[in-house]
Amino acid sequence: SKFMAAQKAFEADIAIGVTGVLANIDPENSQGTPGTVFFAIASGDKVHPGKITDIPVTNRHDSKLYVCSEIFGRLNDLL
Repeated sequence: SKFMAAQKAFEADIAIGVTGVLANIDPENSQGTPGTVFFAIASGDKVHPGKITDIPVTNRHDSKLYVCSEIFGRLNDLL
């Protein structure tokens, strides 16, 4: 995967990849579900996938902070 390649290229211990739809449907990807984000955390040769749903949509900035906080919590659990 791209983020594992980046992990190797930058000699990082951990890499995180994130994709999904916060609120607005992307015209180029109508299959996305608003309020759903997928992520993966790579550490060494292990990948830990995750999914965040029901993201509160107050404004884009707060939604992104919510997603980052959820991913950080998962990362913290792994460490």
